[in-house]
Amino acid sequence: PGYERSLTNHCLISSTQLADGKNVTVVIFNGSVTVIKMYTTVVSVFNVKDLDTVSDTLVKEVDGATFLIFCYVSGNVAVVGVENEPKFGFKMGSHKLSLSDISGTDKLLVYCQEITVLLSLSLESGYSVHELPLSFSCKEIVSNGDKAFITLNSDNEIHAFEIIHNGQWKADDLLQRIESKKHLHTKFISFEHTSRYIVTSSLNTKFNSVREKQEYSVELQIQDLIKVSTVATYDISENYPQAIVSDMTAVPVRRKLLSGQFIDNETSYAKQLTLEKCLLVALNYESAEDDTGDNLLLFTIDEANGTIDLQLSVNTNHAITSLSNYFNRVVFVSGECLQAYQLDYSVKEDEFKLSLVSNSVVIDGFAKGCIELDSTFECQESGALQGKKRKIRQVVERIAILNIAKGIQEF
Repeated sequence: PGYERSLTNHCLISSTQLADGKNVTVVIFNGSVTVIKMYTTVVSVFNVKDLDTVSDTLVKEVDGATFLIFCYVSGNVAVVGVENEPKFGFKMGSHKLSLSDISGTDKLLVYCQEITVLLSLSLESGYSVHELPLSFSCKEIVSNGDKAFITLNSDNEIHAFEIIHNGQWKADDLLQRIESKKHLHTKFISFEHTSRYIVTSSLNTKFNSVREKQEYSVELQIQDLIKVSTVATYDISENYPQAIVSDMTAVPVRRKLLSGQFIDNETSYAKQLTLEKCLLVALNYESAEDDTGDNLLLFTIDEANGTIDLQLSVNTNHAITSLSNYFNRVVFVSGECLQAYQLDYSVKEDEFKLSLVSNSVVIDGFAKGCIELDSTFECQESGALQGKKRKIRQVVERIAILNIAKGIQEF
């Protein structure tokens, strides 16, 4: 309730799967914190001091207990239980803080542009904090495997590090830095099949004095984390003038029985290996004179030499702001509307195919992300049998998108 007013409201969300397979989600919205189990059961609703200054939140299970971690723009960290029972808190400088989970452990990273610390939680002893002496500042940190991380620093350089324990906790740089002197890295993704390469969306702007407007130069860069260098590029601007990258996603194969009857049994192991090397890129033509070009591109990465190749492109006829890899080779494409595309590959023909497999649902806004929700059951009446109507339980698949104009919308 009240999501339609979210354009001016503070909104954060975090979700985790507990050891028993159940899900816990925390939503900070409209001046309160809501804790939800299995996406439907509200466990508690409460207020937190200075809620409008919370900069990040995380749900984490430790020792069978569920912790809610809040960090603030003022440098404070607070940890509570699902019923808002206080656990502990501390202050870490005076800068805006962010969180990055270390899944499967009792630890997480708390960081700002001045310091990164390893926070360990315990139901009995409370918490411990260990500073990680990194040689760079962190603007954003994402997990890249067990205790391995990729980070974007304040100079928009990409670093990688891993956390090790040898008498004391510390972070070892896996590489020094990969620097682009001409471009600003705006997005990056990693792949399940290789930890050597990442792909960045890299942007350069310059003012055209003749046309009296800013012009963009955009390219995809392949970063080799072993050679510590950019090994390949694809010039987006040369083929799609003045388009910028709005989102990217890898598309590894994920199988699930959907609606109780649909599952991907057609993907062979050879096809799966090929699709794991693919990424989808969405383009935004907002600043381009011609906005009729293709805006959904499929690329493949050659892990032998780090090259990138365009395989196909399509025009969705709608602006795209978010891509989300779903199950059974389906990718949700969202922006001003929500669409589902299915990716396919013919091993025999060595040919890719991207097909629209849904209707287009207008969402009256722009999506910034897609969240998978658990399946639900609905009872529907079937035809009469011996004068009596039967009720059939039908599995319904659900997703939610974060609409910057309307808040969280469920489909």
